[in-house]
Amino acid sequence: MFGASALGDRLRLPCFAFDAKEERLLIPVFGELTGGHECGQVYRKWLVAEGTIVPWQNPESRARKKRLVR
Repeated sequence: MFGASALGDRLRLPCFAFDAKEERLLIPVFGELTGGHECGQVYRKWLVAEGTIVPWQNPESRARKKRLVR
């Protein structure tokens, strides 16, 4: 389960998550009884919303990379 929050708003979406270190892909569970697993920053994520799978581009990690390049 992927959770994003900004300025008090929060969004939780099912997602596919890839763990490169362990070489495994976690798949989402679509059920009312599942609480979800927080992916955190370790995994590369693809969100599932409105019947579409979209890659998640973490804005924080891109900003951090720009600061390191300077």
